[in-house]
Amino acid sequence: MALAFVGTFAANAQCWMGGNMSFWQGDSETKFSIAPEIGYSFYDNPISLAAAFGYHYYSYEDDLGDDHTTDAFVVSPYIRCNLAYVDQFSFFLDGGAEMAFLSDGTAWRAGLKPGVAFSPTGHWTAVAHMGFLGYDDGKYFGDKGFGMTFDASVVSLGLYYNF
Repeated sequence: MALAFVGTFAANAQCWMGGNMSFWQGDSETKFSIAPEIGYSFYDNPISLAAAFGYHYYSYEDDLGDDHTTDAFVVSPYIRCNLAYVDQFSFFLDGGAEMAFLSDGTAWRAGLKPGVAFSPTGHWTAVAHMGFLGYDDGKYFGDKGFGMTFDASVVSLGLYYNF
């Protein structure tokens, strides 16, 4: 009976795997991040649960010529609410937290990220997040405080495989 229940529950859901990756090499800085992600969409329901687990590397030279390096392991659980569907597009709002584990402690932020997903096939989805509204403790992700931003520095793109 338990196997039948699990099978029915799994048949009424859709899982996805994918994530984000970025790299930037400038005159005085290097940035790299990789964040695999896994999620679970409930059948016929606008709610999804997901989490990304990532590694961030940031190296830069300050104005005095000193080199600085930061490594962080980042965990980002969230809940997604799909707000509207138009053909192969869906518009959503992710609400969650990001926690960075650094060599000298932890950092976190929590808030909302609006986004859009494009599904050209049943198995592939491209996702774009645009902005952030929430609170940041100021130790890693940005300045301390509450607010919103919709500039290009907070746009992220991802690709997911649905199964």
